[in-house]
Amino acid sequence: MNALYLCITMSLFAPANTHINIINKLPLEIKSILKSPNVLSTLKELVVEIKSSTPKEAKNLLHAEYLRTKDAVKAAGIQAQ
Repeated sequence: MNALYLCITMSLFAPANTHINIINKLPLEIKSILKSPNVLSTLKELVVEIKSSTPKEAKNLLHAEYLRTKDAVKAAGIQAQ
């Protein structure tokens, strides 16, 4: 039987004009939480692997996904709300 691999991307966004110090601190705090024993135990039980990124890497990924999907979204007639 072939293994199933599923990749889900989640991002945390801050309001416009949030101070850069806060933007830079968020990934560090989140990474700390994700390394806590309780969270690690739960992730292990769920067979979930976490990969973190910097704000710039997340921005680049979001832009790449936009470019990859924009034609399909337009062809489907999906409109922003």
